[in-house]
Amino acid sequence: RDLEKVLNTPTKRARAIFEKLDRGVELSERRISKELGASLSAFVTRGETESLEIALSEGADPNWNSPVTALYAAVDLKRVDYCKLLLAHGASIVKKNSANEGRPITLAMQRPGSKVYNLFIEHISAIERDYSPSTDDSTNG
Repeated sequence: RDLEKVLNTPTKRARAIFEKLDRGVELSERRISKELGASLSAFVTRGETESLEIALSEGADPNWNSPVTALYAAVDLKRVDYCKLLLAHGASIVKKNSANEGRPITLAMQRPGSKVYNLFIEHISAIERDYSPSTDDSTNG
């Protein structure tokens, strides 16, 4: 935990949580998830990489969607690095934004061949591989 690096974030809600965590104040997982999750899209928009990383490692909800999901913001800004980080922490490519009903996958698919588009194709392929039923050769008579 390197909270000192993020104590100056301009995002007030997140700063309050980071300060409490830095002082060792016990906070519920739900509160951390909600308060830091609500700040993720702001971190993406402002390029606050350390705040984004620390918030996710502390348990921020990567699918907080008000006004938009952090992944949607990252796709919109073509931040492949943020997209990778958010996907690694469970961000949904299909979660709707509360502000505009947009979805990260829809936005990414509007830019075929882009790095974000290719990342999403790889992500979908990995899900397919992980969740496809295995074939049992003994039943293929």
